[in-house]
Amino acid sequence: MADLPIESGMLTDALDTAQKKVEAYFFDIRKQLWEYDQVLNTQRDRIYSERRKALVAPQLNGLLLEYSEQTMNDILAVRRSGERV
Repeated sequence: MADLPIESGMLTDALDTAQKKVEAYFFDIRKQLWEYDQVLNTQRDRIYSERRKALVAPQLNGLLLEYSEQTMNDILAVRRSGERV
């Protein structure tokens, strides 16, 4: 009796439905993880690009001024928009 397969239409349908829900859930998780990874790759590329600029720059004064100005512009833009810093 233990070796006989369980044959029930309701049970089969319930298992199929549960399997589809689990697969959809994990597909969504993988999709979100992939999108998050794309954002990280973009940020990593930008950081490495700025790092390369700093490493090959004959003097860092101009680059530091550029970073300072951009930071101040970002802070002022946030202040103007009413967001809290």
